Amino acid sequence: MSFLKDYKYQREIIAYREYIKEHQTNLDDIHRKMNDLYKFMKNIAPEYANKSGFVDADYRMFVNLLYKTEKCLPIQFILKNEPDFNFTKNFVKISPEVIKDKDEIEIVEYIVHRVRSFMAASFCHDHDEANVDLGKVDLLDCCAEASGKVYFVCCALGLYSRDATITPAFYDERNIYEKGNNHVFVAVQIGARQFVIDLTYSQFFQIKNNNYNRLGIPFLGGCAPGFYMTLNEERRAFAENLMRKGYFEVTKENVKLYFDGFAMSYRNGLYYEDMFPIIYQTDYEAEDYLKFIAKEDHQLNHEKRLYLGRQKKILKNPEMSFRPHIQ
Repeated sequence: MSFLKDYKYQREIIAYREYIKEHQTNLDDIHRKMNDLYKFMKNIAPEYANKSGFVDADYRMFVNLLYKTEKCLPIQFILKNEPDFNFTKNFVKISPEVIKDKDEIEIVEYIVHRVRSFMAASFCHDHDEANVDLGKVDLLDCCAEASGKVYFVCCALGLYSRDATITPAFYDERNIYEKGNNHVFVAVQIGARQFVIDLTYSQFFQIKNNNYNRLGIPFLGGCAPGFYMTLNEERRAFAENLMRKGYFEVTKENVKLYFDGFAMSYRNGLYYEDMFPIIYQTDYEAEDYLKFIAKEDHQLNHEKRLYLGRQKKILKNPEMSFRPHIQ
């Protein structure tokens, strides 16, 4: 590809970015403009592909510009993100000495409140923690720190807990995105019940990485888990409840719902192109995901490597629609 054409395409993508920056308050306009950009990215991709459809690394410079454009999008969420948190709420202190007399839900909500208070302090200015709205902040890359605080509080209470890392495709030997895209949560045993505490789940529900038109763009992974969690009422209710409460009880149904969003997010456009008609679901059950988290199995044992992580080939049809059927 000639330098002049490369430069022309770069300037066109930068023009999209400048438009987004200048129209921050008009979300409908921004959405249309981003759809135009995603279409543009798919249309130029064949010019950078070899005869087998694999895309040249030079195309990555356009993807990097696309990322920078998405970072200019305002912080908006695709589902209701209203954490049940009030910094000034007076929780009765729980200590190891009295914990045996407390209800399991009371204990897990105490843990969540303690850690959300830490989080509010980290986002505040001039000691105004009470005015921090955790439902309006970007919690990207905050999961390890938040989970570390959850683990600390659980240990202080004498509770058995462990932090667990979700790696892309639940595969540890090599990152299918080269780096990043991990997520950390904490599992805690309280009496006879188990809970998962995830206080940064909302990071997966921002408009910047949940447009289904991202699917099919080479070197792009696709959508965040949030997009897939919007597609039926059961998933939506689970996701909104987790963002509100910060935890869920470990049941077969909840485990499947939680991990399904991640499993689908690791699939790229080639998966859905070859699996037409498009069905955004998985055949994995809770038992499968528990094996994934225990590092006894992973998605690459069940799905083609080409379908997972960054998309290495162009679509056969750049005009293919990934529009979901919302239930």
